Amino acid sequence: MTALQNLSVEQLRKAVALKEQIEALLWEIKAIMGDGEAPAPAQDPGRKKMSPSERARVAVAARWAKARASKSGTEAETAPKKSGKFSTAHRAALAAAQKARWAKARSERLGSIAANPQSALMALARGAHYKLAIPSPKEDGSAPKKRRKRSAAGRARIAAAAKAR
Repeated sequence: MTALQNLSVEQLRKAVALKEQIEALLWEIKAIMGDGEAPAPAQDPGRKKMSPSERARVAVAARWAKARASKSGTEAETAPKKSGKFSTAHRAALAAAQKARWAKARSERLGSIAANPQSALMALARGAHYKLAIPSPKEDGSAPKKRRKRSAAGRARIAAAAKAR
């Protein structure tokens, strides 16, 4: 147990009164001697003083909230609240537009490769990324073969050979 827990209520009140007297006397001494600022009076640490402008803002906000609460049946209360999310139809429209943009870009890229294959090969040699596998329908109508992906070791060998050139 600490020393404060052993004290009675009367003794605690007396200690607080003495502390306040000491602070008041220190304040007076500092004011008389004039060295620097006087110590700030003790404040309750849990409470903070509000400036008059802050108090005025809080009062305005309270009045506004009270006025809004007194209105009943207005269109503001009956209107559905926005969820902040796109509707399903809107998401579908966005996805369709994005697919159309990619299809256009893909066709332009493939068209430029077909129009000038030599420049496409030169661009590939410089490091451009083109998909050169243009699917073509086979005579029997089956789908074209999928391209096989290179392993990491294969890609490393190709990169090393390109650096060596």
